[in-house]
Amino acid sequence: MNPIIRKRKIEDSTELAHSIALVWNTTYKGIVDDDFLKGLLDHQKESAERLKNNITDQPNYYVLTLQDKIIGWIYYTLDSDKVEKNNDKIGMKKRF
Repeated sequence: MNPIIRKRKIEDSTELAHSIALVWNTTYKGIVDDDFLKGLLDHQKESAERLKNNITDQPNYYVLTLQDKIIGWIYYTLDSDKVEKNNDKIGMKKRF
């Protein structure tokens, strides 16, 4: 079966919140504040609810699926103010 890239759906929220928490905790350990990373793991249910609630505010959010499992995602914005505010929120000191 081939991988599929598609727009995120509301039903993806729980699986996506779990995937985000795991990936951020392995990828950004030592870079992003540990309390923020722990919070992602501890509050996956709340993260899933936020993902459900903001689906219309994030039109540029896509998932990569393989055999109906999310194996990747991308969200992009061209609004630099949103990027800066998010970086401040998660404790990143600089932009990528």
